[in-house]
Amino acid sequence: MAERIFASNDYVSMLIAMDLKSRGLINTTVSTDELLTELTEESLMNENWLFTYESIKKGWLTPTDNPIDENKYFEILLANGIYFYKEDAKVKTFTVKKPTEKINETTKKPETEEATTIVSEVVVEVVRIKKNCGQHCI
Repeated sequence: MAERIFASNDYVSMLIAMDLKSRGLINTTVSTDELLTELTEESLMNENWLFTYESIKKGWLTPTDNPIDENKYFEILLANGIYFYKEDAKVKTFTVKKPTEKINETTKKPETEEATTIVSEVVVEVVRIKKNCGQHCI
């Protein structure tokens, strides 16, 4: 499974997987050597910048030519200890409710809970989490 994540183009998932691997939660024999080719100066200027910056900053990947050394903006971030991915962040988990049937008191017939009700409850919870998370969220 981890191999498929590292072979994907989903750089946020790869960043999380790098974190898990560094903690020993993904087998250390899973190779990430092919990801070194992704760490380029160009990748700091496109949608992959977070993966490139954080994987180098955290020491999860060590490219031969460090692209951060060639970019004055990211060099300033690195020199000042700026990070965007916090390994020890805790996010409260929640379970999405499945539709349930309730018995209508008047008709005595089952009523199915509307999916829009469930979705709105999830949205409210996500907004609450985001508000409490502050600047530590990705």
